[in-house]
Amino acid sequence: MKRKQAKSLLDKTILGLGDALADLVFEAQLLTHNYKTVGTGETITFDSARRVYTHHSIGEWWNSISADDLTQKRGPCHFYVGARKGDKQSITNRFPATLNSQFRWLLVSGYEAYERFLIRMYAELGFCDRNLWRCADYGNRYHIKDISSLTLEAFLQRVRESPDLQPEKIRNLLGCLIPTIQKAEAKNSIVCGDEKVSYRDYVDLIAEMRHIVVHEQSQVEPEEFFCRLERKWKRNNVLSKELKTLIVHNELKHSSDGWEIWLLQKSPILQKSCTQMDGPLRTLLERLATHACLLYGEAIKHFGHEPFWKR
Repeated sequence: MKRKQAKSLLDKTILGLGDALADLVFEAQLLTHNYKTVGTGETITFDSARRVYTHHSIGEWWNSISADDLTQKRGPCHFYVGARKGDKQSITNRFPATLNSQFRWLLVSGYEAYERFLIRMYAELGFCDRNLWRCADYGNRYHIKDISSLTLEAFLQRVRESPDLQPEKIRNLLGCLIPTIQKAEAKNSIVCGDEKVSYRDYVDLIAEMRHIVVHEQSQVEPEEFFCRLERKWKRNNVLSKELKTLIVHNELKHSSDGWEIWLLQKSPILQKSCTQMDGPLRTLLERLATHACLLYGEAIKHFGHEPFWKR
C-alpha cells in the first residue's frame, strides 16, 4: 500500500523544490527590475489606496546611524556614528554591491531548499520501501515489528534528528542504495578543457559558496576556495587553469576588501535585461534543480514509474 504512494509523494516533493527555486528567481527579477529603474533615475512604489504602481524621480535623502554614550553621568549623550547621502549617483554606484548581497542570500535559500528536498525524499523512500533504509537509519527507538506501522512524519522526524542523515550524507547514501544514480551522475557532466565537472560537483561548489556567505562574510581567496573544492571533489591533481578561470569568472570578483562571492553580471549591467543580470545566480539554481531531478528520476524508477516530465 505504501509503495503505491511513491509516485504522488515524490512528484509533490520535486515540484515543491521547483516552486521554491522559481520563487527565488522571481525575487531576483523583482530586485533587478528595481535596480534598472533606479539607474534611469526613477523609483517604483505601490499606492495601496489606489492599488496602482507609481514612478517617482529619485530625490535626495540622508541615512544615518546614531548611538548613545552610556557612560555619561547626566544621562545618555546622543551622537551620530555614520551617515550616507542618497541621490541618483550615489545610489546607482552602490546598487550593484547591494544587489549582489541580496543575490548571495537567494543562493543560500536555494541551497537550503535543495537540502530540504533531500531530507523529504529520503524519508519518503524509507516510508514507501523500508528496504531502502539501512538498519542504522531507524536508530534504537523502534522495534522491527513496528516499522511497518510508522507514518511518513515519523520517518521525517527520524531523518531530521539523526546526525548520520544530514543532507550531504543523504546524497552519498542515495548513490549506494540506488546504483543507477551513480551511473547517471557519471554520464552527465560539463566539460571544461580536460576536466569534467558533474552536476554533483556543482552541488558541492554551491554548498561551499553557501558556507562562505553564511560563515565568512562572503570573502574568500581563490586559491583557498580551489583547495576546498579539490578536497570536496577528491581530486588527486590540482584543478586546471581553465577550470579555475571559469570559476573565478562566474562566481568570484575582486573588490577593495579582497575576493568575494559575486552573482551579478559583471559587464555594464544597465544595458542588460533582467534575465541577463541575474544570469550567474540563475545558472546555479538551475544546476541544483537539475541534480535534484536526476535523483528524483532514478528514485521514482525504483518504484516502476517514469519521472513526471516523461509521462
